[in-house]
Amino acid sequence: MRTTLLTAIFVALLFSNCLAQVPSDRRITMSNYGADSLHIPLNDEYAIIEDSCARIVRHVRFNREKAVFYGNFADHSKSDPALILSQGSYTKDGLKTGLFTIYYTNGKLRAQGNYTENEFDGTWNLYYETGAPKLTFKAVDGEISIINAWDADGTQTVKEGIGKYTNKGAFITWSGQILNGKPEGTWTAVNTTDRSKKAINIERFKDGEFKRGTSPIGPYTNAPRVSLLNSNDFPYINAERMVISSYKCEAKPKGVKVVGAQFRNGIPAYSEEIKLKLSGYLSTIDLKSYENELTINAEVAEDGRLINFTYSNAFNERIASGIVRSLRSLPALEPALVNGEPVRQKFEIKFKFHAGIYQFNYRFLPIPLKNI
Repeated sequence: MRTTLLTAIFVALLFSNCLAQVPSDRRITMSNYGADSLHIPLNDEYAIIEDSCARIVRHVRFNREKAVFYGNFADHSKSDPALILSQGSYTKDGLKTGLFTIYYTNGKLRAQGNYTENEFDGTWNLYYETGAPKLTFKAVDGEISIINAWDADGTQTVKEGIGKYTNKGAFITWSGQILNGKPEGTWTAVNTTDRSKKAINIERFKDGEFKRGTSPIGPYTNAPRVSLLNSNDFPYINAERMVISSYKCEAKPKGVKVVGAQFRNGIPAYSEEIKLKLSGYLSTIDLKSYENELTINAEVAEDGRLINFTYSNAFNERIASGIVRSLRSLPALEPALVNGEPVRQKFEIKFKFHAGIYQFNYRFLPIPLKNI
């Protein structure tokens, strides 16, 4: 099979692959309106969910060939369509550009600032849901400087680039001193759900420059792991990555935080990785005589690797085992997490072979509630 044929099929299926991860008992749809625009139902975390229980609706233009948003967009409250929750703009290549503004569902400003080619640019201001200030940072050529910060009680912890700063993420909390807007001295990272608060990473900085760090797998000096910004403050990024809600209509145990396995660059990028791995192998095989389907199952391990491969409906053992070998070399995923702890999650990819070409759809299966 020629690579050009594979590419044509892949482009046609790229958008549908985003929904191919949805279990068969769920009905998630993204409606077209106009010639090139989409209506996307989202939950409070900007993950795609059933329209019947969506809290947010995104109206955006979508380039199906590149699998990116472009032009201006607006995210509206489904219960109050007049309430805009996020708005901004993407370049023709899907990069965030210009002013971005995000609001809480109570209408209060949450964050506002500019992007240039997908990077924070200039001064950004973030606020708590009460309207009180939370954080002011400045970005110059991709470098983040913390200018002012306040805790939830209203106490200012960083003033004009000096003070103690804590970035509490969903699962990892970084804390240390800020000097001239940059990390200084010793910084530590702890698992937010770990009651012992034992440091899992320790990093040291001097004059704003990273010197060295240690982690559970050993020391490192190549680059810092510290994170100064909380991705939860910019939830619209989940919509860009087309993250699928782990459970329909938030049907998960109360108080349990579940995050499904995902690729760091998003669903379309993982589809591209699969295509590249497969094309190297399948382009060497004459598939014209095959009119078959093949299902391959695996697990995403706690470290993000695909393991425990099995396959069914194997019309050709050699081809099936060759596909498995190709899939083993995929880059690691971000593993599924339950309350911050990595857990295994099942993975499925289905192939259809017809007239010398093939199609594939993949999905991450729900984490069984009994395992939570």
